[in-house]
Amino acid sequence: MSDITHKSTAELAAFQKVHEDLLRCFDTWETAGIPPNLALWASVSLITNTLRNAMGDPGAVADFMLSAMKTALDDKGE
Repeated sequence: MSDITHKSTAELAAFQKVHEDLLRCFDTWETAGIPPNLALWASVSLITNTLRNAMGDPGAVADFMLSAMKTALDDKGE
């Protein structure tokens, strides 16, 4: 049980860190005139690195990101 709680806490902390970092980054990128496609690539890179640092397991990061993408696609904006 503590392993599940620790993993959930790490995922939540990673999500909050990414959210805060992305808000700052997109403001900076917009001000600098960085094209949206480059900003999107940079944001994915930032998310991956933040998750890797928080979770410490590249396999878990990949599983987490794939699960998040699948959930987003399954929701279909509903």
